[in-house]
Amino acid sequence: MEQNNYYNVQAQEDPLPAVPPLMICDSAIALWNAATDTAQFRINQGVVLPPEAIHTTVEEKCWVTLMALQREEELKDTLRYLEKAWRELEEVRKLLGIQTT
Repeated sequence: MEQNNYYNVQAQEDPLPAVPPLMICDSAIALWNAATDTAQFRINQGVVLPPEAIHTTVEEKCWVTLMALQREEELKDTLRYLEKAWRELEEVRKLLGIQTT
């Protein structure tokens, strides 16, 4: 039991250092915005030709990869919300006897 208390006291005495926020480089943000605009244009215009790759440095590639992962998580959250809202609408229709088309 004393050993367990030792670890608890030790953990309380050694707090984790504060980590400063990450600062995304401006060029990575510009690349992300350019790629997003280009992707939106290609989709809206129905462009079928293969896209021309945008040159990035290793640092920029790391940042835009993190940005893409964050966007993916945001979209997953949005999909979960929409799926739940759709199920709720279906349940309301059933409860109210509303026919679906």
